Amino acid sequence: MSEPLAQHDGYACKLSVHPETPNEFLSTGSDGKIFSIDIRENGPNELFVLYEDERVVPLYSINSNPLNCNEFCVSGSSRYVRVYDRRNILLPLYKFCPSHLVQNEDMYVPCAIYNYSGTEILATYDNYIYLFDRLTPSSTDYAHKYSSVTNSTIDIINFFGPKSEYVIGPSYDTIVIWDKNTETIVHETYADEEGVEYFYIVNLFDN
Repeated sequence: MSEPLAQHDGYACKLSVHPETPNEFLSTGSDGKIFSIDIRENGPNELFVLYEDERVVPLYSINSNPLNCNEFCVSGSSRYVRVYDRRNILLPLYKFCPSHLVQNEDMYVPCAIYNYSGTEILATYDNYIYLFDRLTPSSTDYAHKYSSVTNSTIDIINFFGPKSEYVIGPSYDTIVIWDKNTETIVHETYADEEGVEYFYIVNLFDN
């Protein structure tokens, strides 16, 4: 049997689960809403709706800090990656955006994700990937930048390695791995002549 747990006013774009809260997960969608959903309850808890300049911001990505179940980041139809603490949801803890893109109101961020310890966040901007250091939030600028090999839009990214030493993502028909610190490409794998629409990274180093 199955039953609906929550419904967005539009697309439900991404879910985020956390090992410390196995009965609960976060959901976000094109309506700008963020739901906290407990499968033991009768309905979802709407945390908030994200607005920017009095407009709803469609959200495409949500990810929880691996070491703090109360903290999560969201991104979408806005140039900012926002970090929230669900215990005080009214204002973001941090807002990240490369300094040269702050005035670009047309820029959006389809994906943002934490590293293994929650100290860094990767975010995609068009055909570039930017890494933000969460431990130095006073700086709005990025710590590292990784370029697509084909100048194609990068929608999906992840860290790779036991300590998130690498960055991995698709570049049209190729899966590319960058060294996190040097920003150099260390490996390319031809994937599909039709283009890589989606991939999922399994950390083979985990026990």
